[in-house]
Parts: sequence; C-alpha cells; structure tokens
Amino acid sequence: MEFSIIMLTYNRGSALRSNLQRVIDLTPRHRAEIIVINNQSTDNTADYLAKMPVKVVTSPVNYGVWSRNIGIKEAQGKIIVNIDDDVSISDANYLDVIASAMTDDVGGVGQDAFYGCEDFANAAKFEKSGAKWVREGQYADCITGFCWAFRNENFYFNDYWKYPAAFWFEEYEIQLQIRDRGYRLRRIKNIAVHGHSGNRPGWEKQHNESMAFVRAKWKEKSKMMEWAKELN
Repeated sequence: MEFSIIMLTYNRGSALRSNLQRVIDLTPRHRAEIIVINNQSTDNTADYLAKMPVKVVTSPVNYGVWSRNIGIKEAQGKIIVNIDDDVSISDANYLDVIASAMTDDVGGVGQDAFYGCEDFANAAKFEKSGAKWVREGQYADCITGFCWAFRNENFYFNDYWKYPAAFWFEEYEIQLQIRDRGYRLRRIKNIAVHGHSGNRPGWEKQHNESMAFVRAKWKEKSKMMEWAKELN
C-alpha cells in the first residue's frame, strides 16, 4: 500500500461529512486506505461512519490527539497522510503532489511551512518576525499539521498527548523525531483548505500548556537542526 490517509474526529459531524466524502472521491483505493479514528464522539458520527467505505477505529478513551497513534499503528501504507476533519482537499492530484516531494532525504511534507523558528510555537502563530514562510519546494524547519504527510517509520506521539490539556502543536513533536532520524521537511504546493471549525471550551489554557511542553522539547533539539536551504 502506498498511502494511509488518517483522519481523527470528535463531534464534528457536519464538517466530517463533506470533508471525508471529498477524500473518498479523490483517493484511488488501489493506492491508499482511509482510516478514521472516532475519538469517542457523542453525536451521530459513529452512525455516519458505519455507512462509509473507510476503516473505522474507535478509540477506547478520548485521548485527544494521542489517539492518532491508534490509526498510525493500523496503517499499512508507506506514507501517512494526516488530514484534520475540518480540512477539505482542494487538489484532485494531492497524492501525486505528496509522492513527488517525498524524495529519499525527505521524511515529511506539507503545504504550510516556515523556517527561522527557534521559538517555534510563537512562530507557528506568526508572532515572531524571524520566522519566514518557506516557498514551494524548499526545505523547512516546521510544517503546520492540518494536512501533511510523513513516512510510516514508527513515528508516534508521546504519551503527554493523552492528557486533555494537550492538543496543539503535536505535529511538531513528530517532526522532531523525523529530523532526529536524519530526514528533512519540505513544503509542497497547496492541496487543502482549512475549515477552522472553531476552538473548544478551555482552548487557551490547553494551547498554552501544549506550547510550553513542545517548545521546551524543541529547544532541546534546536542545536541539531539546520536552517532551511533553498533547493537548486
């Protein structure tokens, strides 16, 4: 299997319907499997998913973003494509875009990327002037995670992400693992549109706790990371 498309969902029934259908319509089944993790939704998500031609995995507990690990462990594809449930794929050839960018030296690709981000969490919010957007095809320090892909080579989220307080910036921890493994990150052309379905109650506290945790981990590794370089 070439790709495993993974989508984590929790009580976003209306957004999930249109966005998942778009993924199904644009994904050749001989190339990719689609795995949806139902994170203990209490709306009608389970009934809807039962009717869809996708593999459904129900998390025994709502572990927040850590539940993505459940889908990763089930994945058979060589490349994991992580798509948030409020994201709509806009490029019919999105798998080809991902595959062409995933050269031997690259471990992760995504459409929104930047560099110069020692204090990456502020850079992710565009609060640090030193962080700059990376153009299509360039290597990057970080890739935003609403729609991105990485090699299926035993990259998993730390147990910290099981806590309800942590559901921001989780992709950057995976990206630290990718960089530590000797791979680089690269920006691709835009393949998706983020729906921004809204922050949940208590999001500011969760945001700050997640930011502090991953920023600390990032700074521990920052000396090992190169600044982004343009491709020839």
